Amino acid sequence: MRIGVACTALSAFAPVAAPASTWTVDDDRIQCPNAAFGSIQAAVDQAAPWDTLVICDGTYEEQSTPASGAGSPSQPGSLNGLTITKPLTLKGAGAAKVTIRPSSSLTTLAGSAPYLRDGGGNVVTVSRQSRDATDRNTMFVDISGVTITSGTTYAEAGVAFFNASGAIRDSVVGPLVRAADAGELAARPHGWGVVVANSQQGAEAGPRREVAIERSRVFGYQSGGVLFDDARGPDGAPETLQRSGIVSYGYVRDSSVEGSGPDALIPQTGVRYHAGQRGAISGSVIAGNSYTPDLRSSAGVLLTDAETGTDPANPVQRAFSISDSSLTGNGYGLFNANAANDAVRHGAPAAASLGVTGSEVFWGCTTGPVIGVPSGATCQGASGSDAGGAASVQLGFVRRVAPPFAAVPGATADDAPTARFGEPSGGTIAVGEPLDPVVVARDDFGVRSVAVTFDGDPLGRLASAPYEFSTGWTPDYADIDAVVEVAATVVDSAGQETVVTEEVVVVPPAGYEPIALDTLDAAFGAVLLGEGAERTVTIANSGGNPLTLGPLDVAGAGFAVAGGSCAAGAVLEVGDTCTLVARFAPAVAGAASGTLTVSYDALGGGDPAVVALSGAGVEPPPVERREPVVVLDPPARPVTPVAPAPTAAPRVTGSATVGGTLTCAPGRWSGAPTSLAYQWLRDGAPIAGASAATYRLVRADTGARVSCRVLAANAAGVGGPALAPGVLVSLPRRTTRSAIVAQAGAAIATFPRIAVVGGDGRVGVVRVACMRTSGCTLKLTGRLAIGRSSARVALTREVAGGRSALLTLRLGARARRALASRGRGTLALALVAGDGARATATVRVTER
Repeated sequence: MRIGVACTALSAFAPVAAPASTWTVDDDRIQCPNAAFGSIQAAVDQAAPWDTLVICDGTYEEQSTPASGAGSPSQPGSLNGLTITKPLTLKGAGAAKVTIRPSSSLTTLAGSAPYLRDGGGNVVTVSRQSRDATDRNTMFVDISGVTITSGTTYAEAGVAFFNASGAIRDSVVGPLVRAADAGELAARPHGWGVVVANSQQGAEAGPRREVAIERSRVFGYQSGGVLFDDARGPDGAPETLQRSGIVSYGYVRDSSVEGSGPDALIPQTGVRYHAGQRGAISGSVIAGNSYTPDLRSSAGVLLTDAETGTDPANPVQRAFSISDSSLTGNGYGLFNANAANDAVRHGAPAAASLGVTGSEVFWGCTTGPVIGVPSGATCQGASGSDAGGAASVQLGFVRRVAPPFAAVPGATADDAPTARFGEPSGGTIAVGEPLDPVVVARDDFGVRSVAVTFDGDPLGRLASAPYEFSTGWTPDYADIDAVVEVAATVVDSAGQETVVTEEVVVVPPAGYEPIALDTLDAAFGAVLLGEGAERTVTIANSGGNPLTLGPLDVAGAGFAVAGGSCAAGAVLEVGDTCTLVARFAPAVAGAASGTLTVSYDALGGGDPAVVALSGAGVEPPPVERREPVVVLDPPARPVTPVAPAPTAAPRVTGSATVGGTLTCAPGRWSGAPTSLAYQWLRDGAPIAGASAATYRLVRADTGARVSCRVLAANAAGVGGPALAPGVLVSLPRRTTRSAIVAQAGAAIATFPRIAVVGGDGRVGVVRVACMRTSGCTLKLTGRLAIGRSSARVALTREVAGGRSALLTLRLGARARRALASRGRGTLALALVAGDGARATATVRVTER
């Protein structure tokens, strides 16, 4: 039996998966040995839309070619680290554990010319297929628990969402390669942490896109931290300053966007909303974006023609707002500019926690921002009034101290593994079934290893599924009711352990019968009052352990135990039999019934065996008194009666198998018989109590010829007997989980499904019970196959009538060596009786 530990650790083992599958990726297959992929891009390519990729600890150097077409352009020559063109979830084991970067052999991902609003040049690009839909409901990629960095390779962005929606959660973006001088900066002008860009045109009723950055850290960037851009077109084109009309929202929540601090080379922007982009910043820190030569060129939050009024899709709220956040160390804290970023935006003020207590923005000092001038040593600057004198930033309340912020990136949830024993079902194992544990384990990332113990002794540790172990123990009948314990320790990719234990009780095999009676229905028929009839019942130990008989109880008027070799307290060894004599002596006329209950005690025992008793008391016939016959003249000639004589032999009909019922057809008789008497015979000997026209075959009839004898009577006397030809009784072949029971002539053979070879090379292969009183002569032949090796075996054995014997074979040295090497073999057996009848079975042979 297998007590399974199969790994379902949310891993994939086949190259094809159904929709909404989960695929596991591990670069070295140490934390997640069952991972189907060592490359994230390979898993992305294999996955179906809306599948999940679980990414275990590791550093993943990826390289891919951008998707490119009229609807989704890419600059010639550009590359990506990862290219994702279908809705997926990428779930990393944690930002401190999973790093995604371009192949270290690359110096740049950019194409032949700088091109920010395209599908190439990024460490990770999420874009649509050329003609696919771009709505949030059809193209959304959720990335969590990873660090995305460019390593030593220049990238135009760490992550780019191009004509797509998605989220970055509990992750780190950065650092990216930065320019070392002005010339390098001019050649490679970008280097954003996260870019949300577009190449399409739309309208308010068209597709809606959304990108959110949550509980994440963006740092080490060149040009800026996060760009939400709803324009389109190549760098320098007029379209880059025009709204595309696509409805697009960008959110920064509970995150930090960290510039490099005062810098004389690179103007940096923390978060930029451009060309009609909508969204909100909340619970975040935006700091350290300060270009010392011109503070106006750097800002914590820069709005360039962002949608700052009421949201056309939801007029009750503003299309842009910043709240409950901290702005420090930036050239300007917040600047609301026109699309070209060369003047204050006119007539479209931006909301900074407008009128919401508790959601105020901290501007680096207790007094709030300085208006219309760059940031000072502590207080952040905010853009001043527009050309009409109206404020470009609506402040509302201001926060006097920095709000508390949770550390970022946020922790990645990782549940401890779960496990259970798949077998044996219900915590049991049957005699003859090997105890071979296999465990069913589950983890949200991956199962790293499974170790199993058997009664405290270690069986080993496996790193990959299937987790199959062997105890080397197969319970015998003497182990019935024994309790053993198996325990499995499952370790997941994070080192978390779960231990499960299972107590296993040894039970008898299916269909196990420790006691067998040759009949369960003893019918005595009609018995004259004052007389008695007897029936012999044979009791056999048909189990695998010694059996102790208990009281032999008889219930019912007129029924009693009249003798026999069975007695309370008698011990029957395996295969032994005894007999008892049941007697029916009615005292009153009429039908009678009762029971004979045989109780016993044995390992694996069950309910007492019960024999139904039946009979009928019959009054003796009255003595006939005849009156004198007066003969008148002339006297009549007397008719001499003739006793019946058979004119056609009786015959037996019905099913000649144990448990079946036979009927004796009496044949034809002369002399007009007035009564018929029947007697059933087993191999020519009368069967006690079998004196009815029908007879139910019992186990003792197995292999015998059963016939019936008929007497006929009339007033002239009794005629006969007439004997019917006998029928050969057979036992139906029966197969259980542990044995095959078949008949060979008068012998009943019980073959085990699994036979264990002892240390001396002997193996018991069949238990034979002889049902013929004169005994059985049996020949056993077999062919043993172990791998490519084979050997033939044979023996002849005499078994006494009414007894049983275990036939054993002894394997030669060669066969034993082959078995030790292969572990198991098969034995094709044939048991042949003296009359040529045979029983066959195939037995599996194993070492002890």
